[in-house]
Amino acid sequence: MDIKVVIGAGYGDEGKGLMTDYFCRTMQDNNVLNIKVNGGAQAGHTVCALDDGEYKHWVFRQYGSGTFAKADTYIAETFMFNIDEFIKEREALKSIYNIQNRVYISRDCRITLPIHILVNRLIEDNRTKKHGSCGLGIYETFHMNKDFESIKFRDIIKKFCNSIIDTEKYINDLSYKYLEFRCEEINNTEEFSISSIDRQQVLEECYKLNKIFIENLADLAKFEDISLVNNIDELSNMYNIYIFECSQGLELDQYESRNWPHLTPSSTGIENVCHILNKSNKLKNIDVEACFVTRTYKTKHGAGPFVEEDTEIQNQYGLYDRTNQPNQYQGTLKYGTLNIGRLKRIIMKQIMCANEKSEFNMIISLAVTHLDQTNGGILTNLGRIAIQDMLNSIRCINGKIYKSYGEKATDIII
Repeated sequence: MDIKVVIGAGYGDEGKGLMTDYFCRTMQDNNVLNIKVNGGAQAGHTVCALDDGEYKHWVFRQYGSGTFAKADTYIAETFMFNIDEFIKEREALKSIYNIQNRVYISRDCRITLPIHILVNRLIEDNRTKKHGSCGLGIYETFHMNKDFESIKFRDIIKKFCNSIIDTEKYINDLSYKYLEFRCEEINNTEEFSISSIDRQQVLEECYKLNKIFIENLADLAKFEDISLVNNIDELSNMYNIYIFECSQGLELDQYESRNWPHLTPSSTGIENVCHILNKSNKLKNIDVEACFVTRTYKTKHGAGPFVEEDTEIQNQYGLYDRTNQPNQYQGTLKYGTLNIGRLKRIIMKQIMCANEKSEFNMIISLAVTHLDQTNGGILTNLGRIAIQDMLNSIRCINGKIYKSYGEKATDIII
């Protein structure tokens, strides 16, 4: 068996989709399982491919980025599953690319409900100082499960199997109670309050969306390519290659205090992988290659500080990004230089986490993307340097160096 982990070493948008697709393709002769580790439907991992003369381009959210490479997806218990967005993604992938890949969903993953998204948008729209939300209810999903009521997929399924009507009533009641809970919190912690009119509008919209949620849940139960599982060991007889795909980047990890409160409510690195593997009876002692992904420069979208921002660097080097378009929650993508010392520190922090929480040996690899945009160099605040100079400074890499000179897996050299 072979296990690899793809981890973003910045604020996201480093090239995790590209590297996941690459690893799945290089092991295509095996049975490959692509594991979604953290976050939820707010993930946006871009994959470009040329398969049998057909150009493919997709921003994967809940399907694994190895989907074009024929890898199946496992949505782990540490993921926040959005049924409505998943149905949309599944239908689009089947319609456009005739995707037939299987998807396995952990019964223990948290579920993003319509109320989470509506409350998320209501709060962020009213804030003067934005937190940088994607508007897809990720924090609210986390907050409900941690501080209000824990709702796992298995709980929803159990109620659904007993009665569809009772399930809708349960979700409606839960939505009402959570909205009241959050409004009270907001009145005590934010610079604004939620009016009774806003509350009523949110509930009316929520009850409509809850009906769609129930319909999508019923559809999900009919799909032959979707299966529910209790743990990853149930799949170990079918797969011998495991590609863990982390979402967001280490600079947005929930414990990265430097950037608080502009963080994502999940562990974006090795911690969740340790959790999943340590619970497994069949995978926990296998060597793991952790591949940290960085651009040759740095990017950030959303609110919060960006110490490395350089407003001139984009025009100076002709930098561009096809995926991140301006939107009301994330704003416009910003560009900056790569801080090599900072990169080394956050990788070392992950090594310490793995040593403390895992039972496996971790091999440290580095993937450097967007080299085609910088003529093969690294853009730092001291100017453009060679990759080898960066490696001489980091020194903790004991695995491979993957260098990407384009948008496809075939553009990567070792």
